[in-house]
Amino acid sequence: MEKKVKCACCFTLVISVVSFFCSYFRSPFEIKDEIEFIGIIIAIIAIPVSILIGWNIYSVIDFNKKNEKIQIESQKLSEKLLNESEYLKKNYNELVRKIQDLDADVTFNFIMNYANDMYNKTCIPYSIDAYMDAINVALNAKWEKEKYSVALSRIRMIIKEKQNISYVYILPGMRDFYYDLLSKIEPKDDEVRWIGNYILNQAKEKSATLPYSVLGFVSTFHPKRNQEEINSVV
Repeated sequence: MEKKVKCACCFTLVISVVSFFCSYFRSPFEIKDEIEFIGIIIAIIAIPVSILIGWNIYSVIDFNKKNEKIQIESQKLSEKLLNESEYLKKNYNELVRKIQDLDADVTFNFIMNYANDMYNKTCIPYSIDAYMDAINVALNAKWEKEKYSVALSRIRMIIKEKQNISYVYILPGMRDFYYDLLSKIEPKDDEVRWIGNYILNQAKEKSATLPYSVLGFVSTFHPKRNQEEINSVV
């Protein structure tokens, strides 16, 4: 485009010069005084000046168009980058959520297996503690109640089974933690309320020892995270 404009300007200048000489040779005129001479010089100078002014006006208009085009392209690029950034952020958050869910699922199942093992070994205080810990993992993962209701059912089963024979024993210092944990469960039903009331009012705290060669296990959400602290309680 710029090359075409330059050619057009040169062509206009040539046409102007040719027209001037054609007019002169067709109707010659004489320069009689300085005023006429100055008028001719001004006329001749006016031609390239007019071309230059026109060229400058065109350059400004062309620059504005290019600048506007650049701004539009820049805005489109910014919007594209913003959309890609939002897409990547969304995917990253989704990936983090899936990893957290997977981690919670693995931890929950591991603790449930540990709780079942403690129950089979008749180590009831540790079994109840592990079921409560599994519920704690589920609550921190913001699971629906249906996903961890099995842990509630197991605790209820233990209480029903043991209360007819003797007391149900829990680990020392854990009563308030268990009750607070159960109070966080939504929606609350008769099972949750019944377990909570029993833990708060009827369960007995009693020291217990882990079976020989069995290591205790708790989640990172458990109030007594390291095993030495748990063993020091019993």
